[in-house]
Amino acid sequence: MEELERKNVQAFIEENLPDGRYTSILSWPSLSKVFGAKTHGKLAGLILSWKNSFHPHCIYFKIVLEETTGPDGIAEKLLSELARNSASPLQTSIWEEDLHFMQFYESKGLKLIRKTFIPVAAIDSLALKTTVFSNYKVFTLLEISQNKALKYKLAQFTKQIYEETHLANPAVVLEAAAWEKLIYSEDTLLELSCCIVDENDDILAFSYIHEETKTQIELGWVGYSRNNDWELLNLVLQQIIKAKQKGYKSITGEFDSTSTYAMFIYQNLHFPKAVCLNTYQLKKYI
Repeated sequence: MEELERKNVQAFIEENLPDGRYTSILSWPSLSKVFGAKTHGKLAGLILSWKNSFHPHCIYFKIVLEETTGPDGIAEKLLSELARNSASPLQTSIWEEDLHFMQFYESKGLKLIRKTFIPVAAIDSLALKTTVFSNYKVFTLLEISQNKALKYKLAQFTKQIYEETHLANPAVVLEAAAWEKLIYSEDTLLELSCCIVDENDDILAFSYIHEETKTQIELGWVGYSRNNDWELLNLVLQQIIKAKQKGYKSITGEFDSTSTYAMFIYQNLHFPKAVCLNTYQLKKYI
């Protein structure tokens, strides 16, 4: 691999990744390794890698090539170099329409571990028919914040669901208090995020709502127990109705194929066709 100058790497990233998501990656504290390849003395490709403290068991990476080229010998050399210098599995995500990279990764032994559907819909376009909960209670996160026992139960249940749906790349081990902080994040809408509780104060379902913009909400983590899938759907529908009453116009979310809970909601809200992000993982380079 070639020796790289930071200014050249930065310029290459900005030129060939114009969406801006990686513009500041060279300043990320989590940045791990950067390898580059040159053709005729000119930078022709990069592989950027970083770590994720919440999912510490993999090295994340992004291959950057000149916009006029697809994955070829340069991409192969970059991936090989990173694999040779990494003890952990490698993981990357690409849009499903990027067929060339999908074929390239699969030819090099990367396995598709997850599809993430990311729809956006006008709230008025969704069918928002709900029923009344008869034997259950619904609490908002704002109400739960004053109930230590229930708050702890919710954190433990959220942790259980998250770990169950992220087996290929497990989350770091955290105590309930840390999960409580994740649930009560800065963008969580406490009056819209809710859980359903039975007469024994057991949590049957939960759904967290976040503010994406002043007019758009994001459906976050969801889960249910004991086959309470339709109760979860009813809860989400009620949340969307309340969001509309508060002035929100649209809804988005990230629905992972590894989560039966999220996919149940995605399929039953009947979103319009969504963009899809494919996540690949490499344990041994071919």
